[in-house]
Amino acid sequence: MATLENRYIRIEDWKGNVYYPATSSGGTTAGEIIDAQGASTTDPSAITYTEGEIVTDVDANGGKAIRIDSSATNKIIFRSYFANAKFGNVSIGMRMKSSTATGNTNIVRVNTYFVDTSGSEKVETALESFDIKASDFKLASTYISLGVVTAYTRKSGAGEAMLKVELIMLPDTGATVWFDEMGISMEMKSSSGVAVSVDGSVVVFDS
Repeated sequence: MATLENRYIRIEDWKGNVYYPATSSGGTTAGEIIDAQGASTTDPSAITYTEGEIVTDVDANGGKAIRIDSSATNKIIFRSYFANAKFGNVSIGMRMKSSTATGNTNIVRVNTYFVDTSGSEKVETALESFDIKASDFKLASTYISLGVVTAYTRKSGAGEAMLKVELIMLPDTGATVWFDEMGISMEMKSSSGVAVSVDGSVVVFDS
């Protein structure tokens, strides 16, 4: 179930750099968090959807997680539409764990889309894709927060729009993945000009 939160965020590193959401100038920003529990397993047109199984997991924040095994084809771990996303660089955080955490095999792909909802039918335009490899999970069967930053820009229409985020289980990896929750907010910036960068899968702060 989605929740809207108004957060005050201040992150400061050992060098005195202060980081804050890009549009907030150090103040508050809107964020949206969606967990695994509300995802439909039967209706692909639902706001949140999965091709996995919703299982009890005491390590998940809500007590339940989506579990999905590798197969011969791509499978949707989790897909959600965000109606409250603001145009600009959007940070997408995902809490997941994997049964394997070594090697450079890509396990999960994150796809983002601009969705024009101004007409009678949704019109989707692909934005970006990011791959998460096994070693990004650091420790097998242990939850970790991973993130990407996507450039959310208007691609068509002039009215209402949504950001679509889709997590794909890539085929033939031999891994099992558990998904707990996803959150979006504006990209983090630094007061000293230190950039936020993406190394291809995980958001890192440049030192």
